[in-house]
Amino acid sequence: RTADQLARHYYQRLAGSAQNLVLADPGPRDMFDDRVYKRGALPLHTLRRRIGDTNFFALLQDWTGRHRHSSVVTDDFLDLAARYA
Repeated sequence: RTADQLARHYYQRLAGSAQNLVLADPGPRDMFDDRVYKRGALPLHTLRRRIGDTNFFALLQDWTGRHRHSSVVTDDFLDLAARYA
């Protein structure tokens, strides 16, 4: 399966799931639930589709190079991603 096919599959599967899980604090029972992990991957896949593979993988290399061994927040990623959009 391609990345697009997998993204569509998991999007449909998650859309039919209960929406009551607090993603920031799922608790020990649900910490590995697809609603936590797949939901995190879907926005990244959407970004990849929007900016293209070349820019997406350049962004990931830039991100890991800049922030290796450091703490970051979502806005840090969004700011860098905007440069590749």
